[in-house]
Amino acid sequence: MRDGSPDSPAIRFIRSGRLAAPSSRRCCIGRSIRNAGRRRSIINRTNITASVGFDGLLSLVIALLSVTFAWYVVQGISLDKWLKQPRGPQARMLQLLLAVVLGHGLARFILDYLEWTRMLRWIVE
Repeated sequence: MRDGSPDSPAIRFIRSGRLAAPSSRRCCIGRSIRNAGRRRSIINRTNITASVGFDGLLSLVIALLSVTFAWYVVQGISLDKWLKQPRGPQARMLQLLLAVVLGHGLARFILDYLEWTRMLRWIVE
């Protein structure tokens, strides 16, 4: 028998479908590798979104604490010299606006400082 004849062992092996098994395994392995990459990217996206969410929560808490601290500090300022009614509603609104502006500045400084310290790790790596 020649190798190219219809009844040769090579042709029977190809027709039996056993030859397709290794290629399909390779295909499945390739798919699982691609799927693993997708799973890793989903995990990385989850880590990124969790990190962004944590940063947002931290920013919010620091901003609120800074405004509260600024409100406490502004309460100690005597407005008798500058305002006609230092205990009136307009004076309270002025104190509130001053506390928000000062608290925002303080929060921005704290958050910038935290970001700068996070950037320092890139010097070492």
